[in-house]
Amino acid sequence: MRGKMPGLKASTRRTYADALDHHVLPELGRYYVDAIRPADIREWFAAKAEVYAPATVNGFLRVLKTMMADASEELDIPDPTRRIKAARQVGGPSTRRNMLTADEMGSFLEVLRDEDSQWYAMVFTQFATATRFGEVSALRWEDIDEQAGVIRIVRSHWRTIVDTTKTNEVRVVALTSELRDVLRWWRRKLLRAQDRQLHSGWIFPARTGKPHHAPSCMRPAFERALEVINVDRRFSSHGLRRTANDLLRRVATGEVTRSITGHATASMTDRYSHVETAEKATAVTKMLKLVHDSGDQDGGGGAA
Repeated sequence: MRGKMPGLKASTRRTYADALDHHVLPELGRYYVDAIRPADIREWFAAKAEVYAPATVNGFLRVLKTMMADASEELDIPDPTRRIKAARQVGGPSTRRNMLTADEMGSFLEVLRDEDSQWYAMVFTQFATATRFGEVSALRWEDIDEQAGVIRIVRSHWRTIVDTTKTNEVRVVALTSELRDVLRWWRRKLLRAQDRQLHSGWIFPARTGKPHHAPSCMRPAFERALEVINVDRRFSSHGLRRTANDLLRRVATGEVTRSITGHATASMTDRYSHVETAEKATAVTKMLKLVHDSGDQDGGGGAA
């Protein structure tokens, strides 16, 4: 753990520590590492699978596999987890899960703007930049370059522990005219209120003067807005990113979409291609137009 810590994100360090402290060591910690056999791992894994969901118990197994693979290499011992397979996860996520349609997204933003203005700017920014919660809530005013028309995503945070982005790379997203106006409006609102956290430099500071702790802070506002627009399904901060990704892919190439969202790709061509800011701005503008225009269209269809 000490050897791995410097290269791990705060959230990953916590995941590793929790899995080891609460799920691995209580059962397997009594063994010397070279005495652990595949049968011990299978017994441990089967016991966990009776209590936890497949996705959860597979997470425990991934941590154990990582640690045992390192031990195998460093100590020149067999890896007892090598042939242990993950628990089967039946079915896949619904394409509509944690996602809004274009017209729903337009209505959702309108409700937030009118009824929960304190969250509107942050939600709109996350949606228009397709960023993760940790990235949008860690934005600082100096990350905005109006002259260049960009926002630089240079950091993220996990439970207010500020770190690099998930991919450890700086990402540049377009500051469209609509997003610029929303952020200017938000700054004027903070200035008029003489918000005591203005000096913190965070664009969306919590009352503590730090980034908001977790996406759950927006849950009440989301639930109220969803009730108003009659959407009876789960939608969260991560759903903003999923919705943006889904709408972007309709109006832009995969290369441009990945450049905006920061998704990794196995293709070396995509990895080393360069997407101009103007291309990103065009894609985001088209995505926002989908949202705004959808409210003006007649959703009904004629009889065949």
